[in-house]
Amino acid sequence: MPSARLWVPAAVILVATIAIGLTSGWGGAFVFLFLATIAAVLAFAVTVGGDWTRDVSRGRFRHRNKRDR
Repeated sequence: MPSARLWVPAAVILVATIAIGLTSGWGGAFVFLFLATIAAVLAFAVTVGGDWTRDVSRGRFRHRNKRDR
């Protein structure tokens, strides 16, 4: 899974855009964020070879390491 260096800035941008959208009345920003989120999840699933998608769909959320084998 990508490190916090990727997810923390993405979360900050997401929260900031939502806050601006709520205060400024930007309905289009929410549609854009919704579609961008779907695209990001699909891109992430493709980059990890489908393992993440399979595990999430089956409810497997544990980290895999040498002790779990």
